[in-house]
Amino acid sequence: MAEGTAARAAVPSAILYVLNGFIQNTGEAYAKIDAKPVIGDLNELAEWDVFCRRSGWSGGVAIHIDSGMHRLGLTVSEAQGIIPRVNAGDHGISLVMSHLACAENLNHPMNARQLASFREIASLFTGVPASLSNSSGIFLGGPFLFDMVRPGAALYGVNPTPEADNPMQPVVDLKARVLQIREVDRGETVGYGGIWTARRPTRLAIVSAGYADGYFRAGGSNDGTRGAEVVVAGKRCPVAGRISMDLMAVDVTDLEKNAVRRGHMVTLLGEGITVDELAHHFGTIGYEVLTSLGARYTRVYRGDTVEN
Repeated sequence: MAEGTAARAAVPSAILYVLNGFIQNTGEAYAKIDAKPVIGDLNELAEWDVFCRRSGWSGGVAIHIDSGMHRLGLTVSEAQGIIPRVNAGDHGISLVMSHLACAENLNHPMNARQLASFREIASLFTGVPASLSNSSGIFLGGPFLFDMVRPGAALYGVNPTPEADNPMQPVVDLKARVLQIREVDRGETVGYGGIWTARRPTRLAIVSAGYADGYFRAGGSNDGTRGAEVVVAGKRCPVAGRISMDLMAVDVTDLEKNAVRRGHMVTLLGEGITVDELAHHFGTIGYEVLTSLGARYTRVYRGDTVEN
């Protein structure tokens, strides 16, 4: 509920749904911030009903139906079992939803199967709005949109259509400070394990970010493999050696000698380095890159108006 509380503080008038079920004895917390649980289990629904009867709370609830992902949600038959409650009126259900498993793959047969399953059961929830699409699902077309969509990672620039060009603009910049500039002789190694060797007299920028900050260790490089890149003084420069917990080395030999100095900021994400590019180097997906960014970064939120 901590995230729900923070969201309510940011958007006092929004309708707020909290995903991943209803935990026992948390009803008062939902009522306090006027949030609606997303329930995907009959036991949870029974517990929510008890809370509402005892407290008089009538804030509403969402019902999550499993249309084929097999992670959370009522089975279709369980959902059918509560249709009499809907038909009786005053049921307290304000949304019925499901979640797509393969939406990022445009032609995956799972998309059509889930759409058919959800459409059939959602139609029985007379008068209740329905929601199926996540970021990628939005781009599957009109039949997947229903009454409400749930964009997530796409809002932060992750490509929701990996089979095509990214329709989203990047919105996240990540910067870190240069702590030291140092010279390394040809033949010397850099970092843990000594797996990166200077092939020429090399100038390094030591940058204050590492895997403890969510910059994955997999982004490092060795003598046989080029790793991630960092933008320094407007130019891309390669990471040299392994990423440490709090530090990384960047090869800035090709920059003008005074282009970067101690105290300068370098760009880890942004200026052409996309979330998906970092994810490729890290061997993961953009979602994990963004959710791994550590608490030690200072976050600056910008409310600039986007102009066409």
